[in-house]
Amino acid sequence: MNQVLAVPFDEEVLLAVGMTPEEFIDRAKFTVAANLWMDGRITAGQAAKLCGIDKVSFLNELPKHGYPMSNLHPEDIKDDIRFARQGINRE
Repeated sequence: MNQVLAVPFDEEVLLAVGMTPEEFIDRAKFTVAANLWMDGRITAGQAAKLCGIDKVSFLNELPKHGYPMSNLHPEDIKDDIRFARQGINRE
């Protein structure tokens, strides 16, 4: 079952951010999805679905809103490199 999150906003907010209601809603959904993805709580595919867009579009939108295109942390990258080197050394 789908759940719904309601966030009330008025014209004052729209005027402050210079957006239409649709733009504001889309941006709010994107922001929630991007933050959950950055925290590693959901996949990029799940985040894209929350936004109502495809995964490639979601990833391409991230830098436009100040997010990196990867949610890997430095320790994750080090682990990946260490794992890759182990595979190379076995051959």
